[in-house]
Amino acid sequence: MEAQTWYLELSEENGSHKFYEITLENMDLTIRYGRIGDAGQTQKKTFETPEKALAEVEKKKREKRKSGYQDAELGQSTKKALAAKPKNNKLQCVRFTEVNTPITRPITKFGGQPVWLEEPRWPLSAYHGKSIPFMCQIKLEPDLFGTIDATMAYVFKDPDGDDMATVLQPGNIIARHDLYGQEGDFPLFAVQENGPTLTKTIPTQESPFYQKVEIECTVKLQAGEDSPYAYDEERGSWSQEKENRYYSKTIGYKIGGSPCIFDDEFVPEDLHEQWNLLLQMRNPEEDETEAPFADSFGELTCWWYISKDGRQLSFFSLAY
Repeated sequence: MEAQTWYLELSEENGSHKFYEITLENMDLTIRYGRIGDAGQTQKKTFETPEKALAEVEKKKREKRKSGYQDAELGQSTKKALAAKPKNNKLQCVRFTEVNTPITRPITKFGGQPVWLEEPRWPLSAYHGKSIPFMCQIKLEPDLFGTIDATMAYVFKDPDGDDMATVLQPGNIIARHDLYGQEGDFPLFAVQENGPTLTKTIPTQESPFYQKVEIECTVKLQAGEDSPYAYDEERGSWSQEKENRYYSKTIGYKIGGSPCIFDDEFVPEDLHEQWNLLLQMRNPEEDETEAPFADSFGELTCWWYISKDGRQLSFFSLAY
């Protein structure tokens, strides 16, 4: 059987400039991907039959086209320089708006159901094996996170417990963030599209005088820039005024930027060199931004981090 090749590109102004090449020869599948103009990385896999190999090709093409890739010809596009970006770009969450119609586009949103780019990967609890509630999905903007393979992060958190998890797609990188090292025989995820989601608390006329209902919100994001995170040793020489300025600059619900914390134990090692802040969810009592789901989020400040190569995830939280 003569080898067949499919070539796709994702090229956006001031954004991603990536290619994805699929080569099929009988039962052997080769996938090459990376920045346009670079050699990229290569993955190879052999299937049991040519039919199964071809089915995998069709699946990969659907997934890539759904995430914005288009059919192209190798060599027609030239390598583009990445736009220079400050280290600490951020998108501040300045307003959450509850919606009644489900959001089905791959945009940043809170609650509702995930808009999967690939086959679903719903994280399961390490404590009891049940689905961890979906909290939000975050579009991974190149200005904040650089040019990485993943374009969407799905964040899962149980507001009443310690179950947290994050999924990156494309690529299906999954991290279950367990605060206490809980071990169990439960699988990491289930292949399911829908599950429990973010809630808000509403009053009722009868006992109990409140109930939790599911919620879905759009979020207005305002671009800005934080001061770089300052480690304990540097902050030791700060005046109270300088500390207050740093605090007011970095506080709040936001994507990217610098974590608002004065304790190195709550940031990954080598933060500046190896990690970006993915999401900060600030205790609502410490922030003026009104979030309809705030009362069901818990009295925590939480930080999710993504490595600069887009392949690792980390999580920290602090109760106030």
